[in-house]
Amino acid sequence: MAKGRPDFSPTAVDVVLQPEWAAKEGTDKNFKASKEVTTYGDGAAVTYEVPAGKTLVITQIGGRSRARLQADANNNQMCEVTIYEYDGLGYVAVETVGGNGGAYMALKKPRVFEAGDKVQFGISNWANHDVHTWVNASGYEY
Repeated sequence: MAKGRPDFSPTAVDVVLQPEWAAKEGTDKNFKASKEVTTYGDGAAVTYEVPAGKTLVITQIGGRSRARLQADANNNQMCEVTIYEYDGLGYVAVETVGGNGGAYMALKKPRVFEAGDKVQFGISNWANHDVHTWVNASGYEY
């Protein structure tokens, strides 16, 4: 019985998505921020300015919110995860998703930021008690 490729050829070409290729090539980007004590309306964020000659593509963002105190563990852990872009006057939300205990958004149409653009990835606490918050965004740069 023959082994290997269905056509018995010794070589193969794989087709991979750009995010997978970026991870292999080391051009993937991962942004993370957290805050131990996040009060109502407060949050954690990480900001990035796309370097000259580069383009940043964001494919996903997610975050989570967890009660700080055991007494609040059964309460809602409302949070909002947002991608912001700087418009010259301040940061403006371009993608946002909310959730109870966490939120995640896989962008079917990735967000593209050009050289010199300033982007911020953040999470806000909208629970009526203190929480721990984490935000993570990822994509690739070329």
